[in-house]
Amino acid sequence: MFPVIMCDVEEGRLVQNRVPNDDPIVAAQEAGLKRTKHLWYRRKRISQGFRVRDEPGVDQPAALEAGPSSTANSSSLSKRPRKRRRLAIRPDTDIIQTELVPLDNHGRDGSCNMNGNGPEPYAPNIDDDSERGLEGHAPDSEAPSAQSAGKDYASLVRGYELSPDTPTVTWTDGTQTVVPFIPSDGGNVLAADEDAIRRFSAFPDSRKSPYIVHLSGADPPNVLAAQSRQQLSMGHTVVIDSAEAVVPPVFSMEYVMKARKHKKTQNVCVHHAVLRDEDVEKPHADHTLGSFFDMVYDHTRIGCILDLPSAIPDNSPVITQLDDGFPAYQSLEDLFSSDHFLLKDSQNTRNWELLHTGGFHTFEHHDAEGYATFLRVDTGCKMWGIARPAGYANAKTRTELDDMNKLFIREDEDGDKGKGKAKAKGKGKGKGKGKGKGKGKDEDEKIKSWRLKWEENGGEIYTITAEPGSLVIMPPGVWHLVYTPIRTLASGGHIYMYDTLHLTEISRWFDREHARLVTNTTHMSSFMTLCMMMCDLARGDGTEFPRKSVQALCRMVIHWREYLVKDEDPVIIQSIIEVASRRQCRLAQIIAEHLMAHFKFDLTVDNPNDYLFVGGWLNPGPMIDLGPALAAFDGTEIRPDNDRSGMVLIDDIVEGKWTPLGGRNKGKGKGKGGGGGKGRGKGRGRGKGMGGSG
Repeated sequence: MFPVIMCDVEEGRLVQNRVPNDDPIVAAQEAGLKRTKHLWYRRKRISQGFRVRDEPGVDQPAALEAGPSSTANSSSLSKRPRKRRRLAIRPDTDIIQTELVPLDNHGRDGSCNMNGNGPEPYAPNIDDDSERGLEGHAPDSEAPSAQSAGKDYASLVRGYELSPDTPTVTWTDGTQTVVPFIPSDGGNVLAADEDAIRRFSAFPDSRKSPYIVHLSGADPPNVLAAQSRQQLSMGHTVVIDSAEAVVPPVFSMEYVMKARKHKKTQNVCVHHAVLRDEDVEKPHADHTLGSFFDMVYDHTRIGCILDLPSAIPDNSPVITQLDDGFPAYQSLEDLFSSDHFLLKDSQNTRNWELLHTGGFHTFEHHDAEGYATFLRVDTGCKMWGIARPAGYANAKTRTELDDMNKLFIREDEDGDKGKGKAKAKGKGKGKGKGKGKGKGKDEDEKIKSWRLKWEENGGEIYTITAEPGSLVIMPPGVWHLVYTPIRTLASGGHIYMYDTLHLTEISRWFDREHARLVTNTTHMSSFMTLCMMMCDLARGDGTEFPRKSVQALCRMVIHWREYLVKDEDPVIIQSIIEVASRRQCRLAQIIAEHLMAHFKFDLTVDNPNDYLFVGGWLNPGPMIDLGPALAAFDGTEIRPDNDRSGMVLIDDIVEGKWTPLGGRNKGKGKGKGGGGGKGRGKGRGRGKGMGGSG
């Protein structure tokens, strides 16, 4: 049984969306849905043995030309009990399914009746003679959409979401879109944004990029996950293209409420393009979700919601196989359930949603805390640019790489670092975030360009056209910029992967000094997740991992204080310090110290022997077998024997009563008590007892 989406009814008519009746996006989506219903109905009737009306260009099967009366079972078909099939659409898919509902004595089921005595919402009765002949079915040609109409997103927006005078631009892959545009006295309030998009659109598309890989969604999920993991570990962005056409849902408050489980009165923070143009440090305004949807057809406002927690978890089989961070919480729940360690932030980090009105541009940044990021467009479109400075992959030291990353930091006219050029409305001075204070500007003195130094120094962008059905997966630390030309709902999340932790470490290293200038937010749960991954590493069955990634994980767990963001909110810093004192984090540090000693990891950085830059910093390094090192924990609570006899508890480990270098002593040796007597462990360890049972 699946839920039926209940829609509003006005005078017996189904109302799916309260938008202008001539909106071309809505018309295209509804036409596509009508065509899908028609094809489903046609296949269903043919499978039942009924003759259906010929369609131009469609051959009728010979067995059906004579109709049901010529078949052997025609009498049984004519005597079938009459039932109504109620069409229903699952909220999480575009697949149309049917449910057989027995009719009552009055020829109706009443199950759609919300109050038991009101009018029943319309549902097509496919046993009615008026529908048996398929009168009024959708045309045979595909429904008009951006994907089948030369990717023309401009005509779908001009005069609806944005002003009819909005200029257009054609991207290198042939996609046509509008530019950010809010009219003002014959000009454009967002002139700097328009200039940025015109430059953005001139860069080549992603299929010409050496570090963006397109995979076919027709391949099995396990194959896609393995290929994606390999590519992401080398710093390549992965795009999994849909293998079939997708009919996207209608971007509406009704859809968000029913299918995404949000509420109109839900408080949200909206990022306004106009407010950002006035003061880049204060682009936000408080809204309800309902008032945000009121902006869609307002030609004077362009905005987005960047941090809407998702009530619907992403259960994509590819992402599920790639994610090594969030599953570690579930894997270790039997050991740490009493600690209530599953922080709310870790859930919000794993699943979130983005809502944009048409014409919003997000400037260059990379995502916080060294997370890999995945994104799926549910409805709409995004032009997703992957940016790299010249020579980026060939950096030889952290200092050289940091200097390249600093090219993405915006500066004001005095050379002070900041997210943007601070402006005060007609006043003398305005504070600019960064080093010191920047001089303010008059309100009439607008920003001429958002161009950054990385672009001036010969950097490059490759653009992914992300449409419904495509999945974009970025490795940690990737600089990217995004343009949303039409109203769009997208869902995504952040994940940690063992194979990309070397990229996580270098991204977090840069952010400790510059996170407030180049990234989006700080996640309090990130250090906890890394610790859980270290504990899960010791418990897991898999033993081979990239050397650099293991070394990076050890460094981030042992020297965690070096990755605290400078000038961060003291409340957040205190929360991270409190997390570090928990028993699972202490256990993770002990495991990391043991691996460091076993493999002789050198965790010093920013020197000629920096582990990350051996063989290229994007290279994850050779695979190493952790089995012999982790065998030291055999017989402990994290790796117990089958009989669990004499098991060393985690509390004994974190309190220093047992160490992995001391082996496991179970009374077979000459030692007495918990002292330094010699003993032979039951497992692989042998040597002097250190705090064991003797």
